[in-house]
Amino acid sequence: DIWSIVLKERAEAEMAALGNAAAEVDGKEASKETQTSGDYTSLFVGSRSAGKSTLIARYLDKSGEIKPSTGLEYSYGRRAKTVKDTIHMWELAGSASLASLFEICLTPDSLAKDNSVVILLTLDLSEPSTVLDAGVRWLDIIRARVDQCVRDLEKAQPAAYETFKKKYAHYSSLPKEHSNKDLVRPIGIPVVVVGTKYDIFQDQDSEKRKLMSKALRFVAHSYGAALVYASTREAGHDTGLSNNFRNILTHYLFHHAAAYSRPAVSDYAKPLVIPYATDSFESIGQPPAVSGSAKPQNGKLTGMAAVLAPWRSAFQYMFPPKNDEYNDDENLNEGLTEFEAESSKYPESTIDMIKAEKERELERQKREMERIRQREQLHMANAALKKKPVPAH
Repeated sequence: DIWSIVLKERAEAEMAALGNAAAEVDGKEASKETQTSGDYTSLFVGSRSAGKSTLIARYLDKSGEIKPSTGLEYSYGRRAKTVKDTIHMWELAGSASLASLFEICLTPDSLAKDNSVVILLTLDLSEPSTVLDAGVRWLDIIRARVDQCVRDLEKAQPAAYETFKKKYAHYSSLPKEHSNKDLVRPIGIPVVVVGTKYDIFQDQDSEKRKLMSKALRFVAHSYGAALVYASTREAGHDTGLSNNFRNILTHYLFHHAAAYSRPAVSDYAKPLVIPYATDSFESIGQPPAVSGSAKPQNGKLTGMAAVLAPWRSAFQYMFPPKNDEYNDDENLNEGLTEFEAESSKYPESTIDMIKAEKERELERQKREMERIRQREQLHMANAALKKKPVPAH
């Protein structure tokens, strides 16, 4: 798509700049900057119309009409306890076909310099038949991007890479005493799967709620992610659900190196709250047996597809897909994204105009980020000058 073309053309220049910046900062300075930058980043991705904008607005205590997002959106807020801490909130709207925009908001630099980076994967529980495949699809995309950033960081900034490893050591593997330590490879940074619109889904019968609970727990635990149910109803409703989401995001933003202090909730009859590394395959159990099984592709299923096959069979039996239901995976596997299929109808000059507009939009977003960082640096410098004692005469 157009975003992919723009990003591809910039990739070499940005990696060169990353290498040059590394040459100017030694390991001690890089470590100090990482600890004192005051930047906390959350990235919201996932199903369309799952309520990402609503969750962000509610977390930042913003009121007013919430408009549908397009492409990549950015918001920021201040932490209540200090004006020095900035919360950067990115929202990737739309389907997985826009995943290339990850390269703007999740970078080697952000992993190294920001105090924390948390990815929130939203899945729409009111469209239950889409949840399992969308969850796995997005978790694979998230893992691939994080792995690429870590490789680039190790190559271009060895000192910053060591800082990153120490900062997120808790997410490199499950605790040594965990029974599934050798079965799970966490993504490497905090990831939270958010089942949205639970206020609608809770009206489903108990067997459906039980299967959804176990399947999401299985998928989240397999990737080393936390799991929480949330509501996207108007503020004032479902206070408990809103608090669950706020508490778990606040924890992974500001206290990610520590264990989550609140109790986990794994009862399928209640809104789930499963912090990182607190679940296990033994407690999740097996999927219910159904007639038939997931059909192997090319004769045999391997890897995660094989592990998920019995869960997918049970899911398709309990939540049969709708005839008109849009499937991200099928669309992507056809070889053309929605944009590419649509853009093929237009002449090359029109595509060039769209590409130029996307270039300008990308520049605007980067300039806004730079202005925010400069304001923060100026504020911190002024605060330091005010605290500096006046020499006696």
